[in-house]
Amino acid sequence: MKSTMKTLPAWSKQTIAIAGLLLALPGLFIGPGFLCLTLALAIENEPEAITVGLMGFVLTLLTVGTGGAIFWHSTSSIQGKVSKPLSLPSTRKLVGMFAVYVVVGAIIFQSDFMAGLFFPPTVLVAVSMPPLLVVSWFMNQQTEGITWRRAVVTFAGSALLSVFVWVVLQSLLLIAASVLAPNPGRAIIGSLDLFEDLVSHDITWAMRSEGFIHVFIQMAIIVPVVGALAKPLATLPFLGHLSRRETFLMGAIAGTGFAALESVVYVGLGFRFWIWVLIIQALGGAIHPLGAGLIAVGWRDILKGKSNAWPNWLARFGVAAALHMLWNTGFLLFITVIGTGYST
Repeated sequence: MKSTMKTLPAWSKQTIAIAGLLLALPGLFIGPGFLCLTLALAIENEPEAITVGLMGFVLTLLTVGTGGAIFWHSTSSIQGKVSKPLSLPSTRKLVGMFAVYVVVGAIIFQSDFMAGLFFPPTVLVAVSMPPLLVVSWFMNQQTEGITWRRAVVTFAGSALLSVFVWVVLQSLLLIAASVLAPNPGRAIIGSLDLFEDLVSHDITWAMRSEGFIHVFIQMAIIVPVVGALAKPLATLPFLGHLSRRETFLMGAIAGTGFAALESVVYVGLGFRFWIWVLIIQALGGAIHPLGAGLIAVGWRDILKGKSNAWPNWLARFGVAAALHMLWNTGFLLFITVIGTGYST
């Protein structure tokens, strides 16, 4: 199959490179700061070491990791360096890698000193395996038009844009709730207190507390809507240069970035039963790549000016969001039952 992929304009590559550099700079301070804090907590055998380590690792990846990858690949493209076609392991190998990393993660998790430092990268690789397996199956070893450069930028950019869209939407909802409340200041403080309590405890505590409705709305409604909106955004700079098949595959890769971020967050909200979180999320590994791929194709049709593009995009968005809502609702109920068993 002949690839239809074309080269992005030079100004577009330069803009993306500058954006990547600006994103990476704050991480140069965030990463070492969290590393020192994690080391200090680990030396003192503080249980917060693993939470701080995971938070610092994710923030560092979203800044230095994502920004660095975007800058590196953009400058390489500007210099005319050709990127190799994407090559993923077979589905069988990815299943084996997932099992190995879960076992390694279980061993590291039991270590008093190593957990805060080495558990975060181990669990991130583990949560990435199931959606990557789905992408590998979608590709069926036919990787024409999908390069490592664009795959890496799309994967990392999807996770970053998902966080950005979530923060913006949360801010708008918080402002709207405070304006409608009799006491705006108290409403804002109450919402922040609920978030702090959730971080301090876990998902099962939240589901049994008076903040149940807030947590359920967040995870079963807001997160799926944010995901459906944000996952394919990283593909937009490329869509005018891709075929429909390439667009779907790039969207699926973007969905993998979101899936990895979401799973890591859920692990952080349920450390006591993190293996169950990984297994359950692995069973739904196709949800995000499929949904993001469908919406990316919808965006391509809009950019191409095709007839009925907006109604088709809305239908694809509805399917992707609905599947995510159903999955997250089931996940919440199932993980609450498991977590309650750990608490008794």
